Amino acid sequence: MSKKKKILLTSGVMLIIFTLVFFIFTKPGKVIREAVILVVSGQSLDLNGDYNEINIIDSVYEDYDLFLSGEAHGVAMSYDMEKYLATYFIKEYGVRNIVVEMSIASGELLNQYLETGDEELLLNILNKFKSTYANNQDTYELFKYYYELNKELPGDKKLTLVPIDIEHETSTTGIYINNLMQGLGEPPEAIKEMVIKIKNIGSFYDRFFLKDLIKSLEEDRTAYEEYFKEKFFYFDLVVNNIKLDYTNEEREAAMVHNFISYYEKLGGGKFYGQCGRAHVQKLNSSEWIDGNSTFAHRVNENYEPLKGKVFSMIYIYDNCYGNKGGVISNYSDINIGFKREKVQVRAYDKIRDKKIYDTFYKYGWSEEEFGELMFIIRGSKASENLKSQ
Repeated sequence: MSKKKKILLTSGVMLIIFTLVFFIFTKPGKVIREAVILVVSGQSLDLNGDYNEINIIDSVYEDYDLFLSGEAHGVAMSYDMEKYLATYFIKEYGVRNIVVEMSIASGELLNQYLETGDEELLLNILNKFKSTYANNQDTYELFKYYYELNKELPGDKKLTLVPIDIEHETSTTGIYINNLMQGLGEPPEAIKEMVIKIKNIGSFYDRFFLKDLIKSLEEDRTAYEEYFKEKFFYFDLVVNNIKLDYTNEEREAAMVHNFISYYEKLGGGKFYGQCGRAHVQKLNSSEWIDGNSTFAHRVNENYEPLKGKVFSMIYIYDNCYGNKGGVISNYSDINIGFKREKVQVRAYDKIRDKKIYDTFYKYGWSEEEFGELMFIIRGSKASENLKSQ
């Protein structure tokens, strides 16, 4: 072998060794390697496409009954993703029950909107959310979208919103309870005074009144059942979700109870919904806020009809903005390559993209934090304020 060839061979071997050492043992090398894995894994999502990127769901659909996507509130792309996934489940599989993270009263009023298209009702509800993430133009467009979608469906296939949260906004609580009482006859003597108060109270923010209402239902339940008849299910659920003070534990437990109440009333079936990611990740008590389990974990582990039947889809955000201000980025060490892409969303699943899941695990994230399907969203703007209509 000539001297020149030996030098070239030695140089080549040294380059290979250096490259391997760099990518395996140095932090910059690991970051670049993992960024490359991030870019070449998953599939770029076409929100106007044919759902090929999420066809993993097709192979497991019959194994699950509750499909949940977990978002960060107030990020514009979160609402586009809900439309995309909702349309998929509704049109491809005929799912009719849509879980929403809002109070029973607000959700039931929005069910009325889906039936009537009453624009004034929709705006009245959204304007009650002034201090929340939901008071934005994307929320308005989302429910307009559900309404238009619902119009296309035959009478026996109409959508039903399934609200599972506590009564955060008691002004809508008051509107809804008064709505329930329309057309009812004279109340039984035991609750007549309270019914008059409900109709005439100036503010459903009055804590003393709310305490009296809760107590009245506890003491005279039979009389309220007689008065509300078939509407009692909703009245009972609304009043029992008035929480003057509550912990994360109490809220999560209430969400589980509310979902189960609707699930059984509707006779089971398939459900899809989008909620805050903190409720959708199937984290147990040692991994979540205040040492409590999430809504998805509790249903998946503790409710017999749905044990092992909750399918979680988690949104991970890179350089996105929320409507309460600030950049939302859920990971920082392995996003270099992804930031160079033009696409805004990539889909990953545990079967096709095991390497990327393994990469996240190395950074201390657990399997439950990503769900069965994961979407990485980059560069989304914040939702805009609700416009005057």
